Amino acid sequence: MTAQLARAYATHGDSGAALRSLDEASSSFEGADKAGGIDFFDEARLSGIAGTCNLLIGYPAAASQILAVALDNRAPRDLKGRALLTMDLASCLIAAGEIEEACTVAGTALNVACDSIVQPIAIRARALRHELQPWTELGSVQAFGEHVRAQLSSPAALEG
Repeated sequence: MTAQLARAYATHGDSGAALRSLDEASSSFEGADKAGGIDFFDEARLSGIAGTCNLLIGYPAAASQILAVALDNRAPRDLKGRALLTMDLASCLIAAGEIEEACTVAGTALNVACDSIVQPIAIRARALRHELQPWTELGSVQAFGEHVRAQLSSPAALEG
């Protein structure tokens, strides 16, 4: 709950409250029993939220590092979560001016989720396409835009 509150604060630009909530959520894991399963909220999921929050409050370099760790620790079978984190990583690359690499990473995220495009992934993919608007003359940006259109118009889109 506190981690989701941190994300809400970050979405609204309240970096202080977001970071405090992340600290509180992180401290709640100290001494907690380890549980298994994809539906359990664990430290890897908290790390992903922390990366997203850092991106939202304007710290893309920190977000990139946190997201990389979150991806390394996220369950391989959590395709939807991994896709969303990878899309956030693409946003970090856009902020760093690495447009070609951002398109590659964003395309990878869509490929990861291709069989289970859900609303959050569709929304995030469209947001990335919008973030890339200033570079529409680049072939990689055009290719990513086509990839988004193709993935979101497929019969499997938004079923998962």
